[in-house]
Parts: sequence; structure tokens; C-alpha cells
Amino acid sequence: MPTKRLSRRTVLRGALATGAAVSVPLPILDVMLNNSGTAFAQGAPLPKRYCTWFFGNGIIPALWNPAATGTGSAWGLTEELAPLMPVKQWLTVVSGLKNMIGNASPHPMGSAASTTGGSVANNSAELASIDQIVAGVNKGGSFPSLEIGCSDATPNGPENTLHTCSHRGPNAPNYPEFDPHAAFTRMFMGVSSTGTVDQMMKINQAKKSILDAVLADGTEVGSLLGAKDKARLSDHLDAIRQIETRLAAMTTTTMPPSVPIPPDPQTIGVSKDTKSEAPMKVNDVMAQMLAVALASGITKNATFMFTLPAAHVYYRSVASDMNADFHDTIAHTDAGNNAATGYQTRYHKGVIYAMQGLNTFASQLSKMTEGAGSVLDNMLIYVTSCTGWGKIHDTSEWPVLLLGKAGGALRGDQHFRAANGNLSSALLTIANIFGAGLKTIGKGSGQTSSELSGLRVA
Repeated sequence: MPTKRLSRRTVLRGALATGAAVSVPLPILDVMLNNSGTAFAQGAPLPKRYCTWFFGNGIIPALWNPAATGTGSAWGLTEELAPLMPVKQWLTVVSGLKNMIGNASPHPMGSAASTTGGSVANNSAELASIDQIVAGVNKGGSFPSLEIGCSDATPNGPENTLHTCSHRGPNAPNYPEFDPHAAFTRMFMGVSSTGTVDQMMKINQAKKSILDAVLADGTEVGSLLGAKDKARLSDHLDAIRQIETRLAAMTTTTMPPSVPIPPDPQTIGVSKDTKSEAPMKVNDVMAQMLAVALASGITKNATFMFTLPAAHVYYRSVASDMNADFHDTIAHTDAGNNAATGYQTRYHKGVIYAMQGLNTFASQLSKMTEGAGSVLDNMLIYVTSCTGWGKIHDTSEWPVLLLGKAGGALRGDQHFRAANGNLSSALLTIANIFGAGLKTIGKGSGQTSSELSGLRVA
């Protein structure tokens, strides 16, 4: 008798107390797969997912780049990368890359170069960004792509590349959502943050969680599952419950400051927000939310902005000496060198803090079982910033990490050195891992026709 299979499109359905219909997509379960767990029962391969993970204000290369190249035990994590130890087996560090666009307007151009391969014209990115190139071929899910973030601490400038790193093309930015409540209602309840006041009020006044609403349907689906799948479904629903609990506990004091989306060019830089933060509580709930969305097929492509380019953000929670503007004061005026000793200690702390935020997201994905592996095995997270060493707006030794194995396209646990290589080569490699079939990427001095040779698994 053939094994009973469950469709990948199966969702749990229910209704809130308000009468609003809700559905909760399922993660990939063994009952949806072939007997070896390597593809869907109908033969389709397991989906690959993509995310750009961006943090502003750069790194200290001497404390970021590993000393040795190679794979496995041949190389080790540096101080700034140490928070990623739990996901080292999925991590590829690409060092030596250079932003060929230049730094005439450092952060706007750096943001554009690292995500589009082009520059800025008329206060806009010139080209589509890598997340949107991937989204154009990596289709599926309720949303072609999702853009969220942790801190909207304001940069000082009107260029749209300072306020997002996701662009559909010139003058077509995708601004990230920084409010976890709004992100949740959009992802899991089908209501946009641009919905009417009445819509948002009805959701906020709902007496039942979305899990309570779909409980009966979940019980029925559970009756079709084996022990392993039941545990996976339970973990999935528990994660959503944790998100709801975290959101319920969040007050306005734990939220990022409110900035209009899109930002108002007339108010940008007029007065810096000295109360801005990058709260780890916000990062953690956003990271968990996005991990669930990627695992369950709500989207296959995303952008996560930990902080914006040149952000006037404060990391007061990190240490008592961090009560200063991270961009203006800590990155640019603190004494210190790009060296293993005599470096900018506060700047170093800020980079480590950002990597702790990244580890939260990547670790969530690594623990989500999918077939014979995890979601992170079928994921590629492109991690980058708007500058190399931030103190001098260095265009060399640009920070690039690739997290995940992209369905077997990357080895993981590797330090890959590409001395003086074009930063755009990383973008071309990523695009073609997802099947874009591009011969070139970028524009002007940022254009390249070369991938990172030898990085992809043959």
C-alpha cells in the first residue's frame, strides 16, 4: 500500500474572534518528501532560500579576517566572527574583496556597490539589488520578497541606498519594516502595514492568537503524521507561539523609533535621533519571524537590515562606555588602528554585537529540520555592509559572509580569499547559484563578468 503523502501547499486554517480568516503554512515535513528525503514526492527539488543580511558602518579587517584559508579545522574564527561559532559549519568567509565603485560618497555608494554592483544617481541606486535579482528567478511563496529590520536609526542623507539595500531598480526601493507587530500581521495574517486603521485595530483587538484559531485543523493534520513530523510540526507552532508571546510583552520602549516609510528627505539629518537603539529583543523576534516565514514558504527571498548604512545608532546595552553615536563618534573619532592591537575597542564591540544578532537568525535556521538536513542547508545568507574599515571609509577588505550551503552549492566551513577581487563577483556568484544565468553584473567600474572562481561546489 503506497505511503500517504501531504501536499507542500497544505496550510492550517481557522478564523479569529473578529471573523478574519487566517492560515498558517506548514514547514517541509517528511510526509511531503520522497523516501530518501532529498526532494518532494512529486520529484521537485527542495527549495533554496535567500536573504541579504546587512549591518551598517563596517568592520575592523584585522579583527574580522581569519589568518588562515581553507576548510574545516584549517581555519578559525576571529574575534569579530566568534559569535558565529554555532553555525561555523555553514559559514563561508570571503575576504580580500574591494568595492571598485569608490567612496566619493562613502555610505550611499558603498550600500549600492555591495548589493547592486552599481553606484548612485539622482539619490537612487542605479540597478536592481541582488535580493531582487534572486527573487526574479527564485519564485514562490505568498510574498516574492520580504524586507524587515531591527533598527531604523537614521542615516544623514536623502539617498535611498541609505534607507534600504533592496531595490527593484532605479527609484524603486523596497523599504524595510521595523515594527515587529506590523511585520507579524503582514506575514501571518495577510494584512499590510499600509492597511487601514480599522484593519489594524481589529487585529490588535483579536482575542485569540492565530494558533488558537487553527488548533482544530492542526489536530486533524497531526493525525496524518508520523512521530518525527509531529515533533517538527510542534516545533513550528511553538515558534509562532513564542513570537506571539514576545510581541505581547513588547512595549513602545522596546521598539525602534518611528520613522516614516518612505523616509521624508526634508527631515533627514535635520536632527539626529539620540534615543535610537538596535534592541536585541527586536532583533530576536524579527529573526525568529523571518526564519519561520522562510521555513514554511511564506517567502523564499528576504532582506534583513540590522542597522542602516551610516546609521546614528547607539549600542548602550552592550557596555557602559557605548553611550555615543556609533557612526559619528565611535567609528570616526575613536582612537585606534586597523590592527590586532591598538584598535578601536568600542567599534570592535559594536561589530561583535551585530554578529551576535546574525547568529540568532542563522542558528534558528540551522535548528529547523528539513529532509535529511536543515533549512540552513538550503539557504544562502549574504552578509555585508556599507564600508570596509569604517574609520577611513576603506574600500578594500570588504566584509562578505555567505551563510548556508545553498542546496549543496557551497561547502560551508571555509575561509576563501579573493585578494583585490571585485566585490561584484560575489553578487554574480550568488545570482548564478540561484539560476539567474547572468554573464555580467554591475555597472561602470563595478561591473564584472567573473564569479568567485573555485568557490562553488563543482
